[in-house]
Amino acid sequence: MASSALVLLYTLCVLCYTYSLQTLAMASSQSCRGLHLQYYTHEIRGGPNNTILLAAGTNQGGSFSDGRWGSFFVFDNMIKAGLSADSKLLGKITGTTVLTVKAGGPVQFLAQHIFGEGSKYNGSSFTTIPGGIIPGGTGYFEGYSGYGQGVEQTVVPAEPRHVYLWDVCLSKY
Repeated sequence: MASSALVLLYTLCVLCYTYSLQTLAMASSQSCRGLHLQYYTHEIRGGPNNTILLAAGTNQGGSFSDGRWGSFFVFDNMIKAGLSADSKLLGKITGTTVLTVKAGGPVQFLAQHIFGEGSKYNGSSFTTIPGGIIPGGTGYFEGYSGYGQGVEQTVVPAEPRHVYLWDVCLSKY
């Protein structure tokens, strides 16, 4: 009985924490008082130019759609200036994703946003941890922290390309 009460309490805490972070990020992105960045990440789920790989877990077919609860993915996606495949390359976003919910939904996402020659932030990077929190960065982003959120914008089935708009707010600490 005590263990089920603890599970319920833990679940409620996680839900409240997740909801508060999402609400904060959505409200704050409209009133970012620091450095506000918007860019697109392009992820290719399959084919010879695949940028995400099922590295461990169930149904090891190798593609994102083969993943189930407990699956662990690694990715090396492109940061671009726009939605289209031929838009300017700004850098890359690399990291891991773990499917932690049996019925689908949120995932645990850890990524490093690395800006390259096509960006005015060349050689700089920052990391996002679960909840969209950015604890700090390097280069131009040194001394900054904040939050970011990637929202899927479009899916091009022929490639198959998934494009996410990233909205990032960074402030000096």
